[in-house]
Amino acid sequence: MSSGQHEPSRQGQEGIRHSTKSLWVRLVVALLLLSAGAAAAASLWLNQLNFASWSEHLRAMRSPQPAKSEAAHPDWVAAAPGRVEPASGEIKVGPLELGRVAEIFVKVGDVVGQEHLLVRLEDGEARARLASAEAQVVSRQQDRDDATSTPAGGDRRRAEDKVAAAEGELATARHLLDRLSGRGGGNQVLPAQLAKARAAVAQAQDQLKQEWANLERVKAVNSEAVSRLDNALTIARADLTMARAMLEKTRIRAPISGTVLQLPVHVGETVAPLPERPLAVLGDLSRLRVRGDMDERNAEKVHVGQMARIRSEAFPDRDFAGKVTAIAPALGPARSSAPGPRHQNDAAVLDVSIELSNDTPLLPGMQVDVLFLASKPEP
Repeated sequence: MSSGQHEPSRQGQEGIRHSTKSLWVRLVVALLLLSAGAAAAASLWLNQLNFASWSEHLRAMRSPQPAKSEAAHPDWVAAAPGRVEPASGEIKVGPLELGRVAEIFVKVGDVVGQEHLLVRLEDGEARARLASAEAQVVSRQQDRDDATSTPAGGDRRRAEDKVAAAEGELATARHLLDRLSGRGGGNQVLPAQLAKARAAVAQAQDQLKQEWANLERVKAVNSEAVSRLDNALTIARADLTMARAMLEKTRIRAPISGTVLQLPVHVGETVAPLPERPLAVLGDLSRLRVRGDMDERNAEKVHVGQMARIRSEAFPDRDFAGKVTAIAPALGPARSSAPGPRHQNDAAVLDVSIELSNDTPLLPGMQVDVLFLASKPEP
């Protein structure tokens, strides 16, 4: 067979292949178009079907969610940091003059009464001046009593003698209390003995006040001149009073009844009258309170009588009840931070006192959070 006969057959085969290829292309394009249309139709149907639910979901995502603390405790209206302390406050006791510690009579945790001797400073010089002043008074009083003439102003003399006697009684009562509350009393001193000694000191103080008031009344009524011997005795007695006061400055006593919370001092240490360096810190632990530092923007949300919830990291699973008992009339430095000297650039806050129940396990010095409840003030 000639080449001319085979050429039409090859052309026919190529035409068939081209037609087949074009058919497959049309089928693929059609399938793609059908798929796209079906997807669009399905998407449109789903959107129409779930439009309401999707809209609600989007609105829920865009709306602000409440904080966990607010959701768990929706009953409080304001919060503030605070610090636990005794209801009496922390009483810092320090020396009135420069001196060296000679003896310490207490330790941290001891319960002491008012006028209890805590620390004694070295007192050799004060004792010497006291002895000299006492001798001068004895000499001047003997000179006056030995005078043959009776000077004018007998009432004033008697009033001055009573004042001097009352001062002596007070010094004696304090000396006895020092022996009982200090190391001289040992461990055998009964609480009743200490109470009796403190009562004697208080009685002597009251008696001295009465005698001084009587002397002032006598001076106002009797303006007659006194003798030279009476004047000399008055000066000697004034020196004796000053000597007793100097000796008293070497005795650091408890100004209140309470517990020794801190005692940052050692025997032999030189101490000075610095507020930031007390010899002892006392507090009445029979009742506790929280001092909260309220931001001024929340001042109108807090009032006396309002209930509060106290939270501490030491007790993460417990809340403690409290009650607002006092609100400062003006802003002041924050107190909830660590104790120490305050500065003018400290943040100003409103001091709020919250009373705690007597059975609370919270300890003085603990940092807490105070949540003020949305309650009405008590009538």
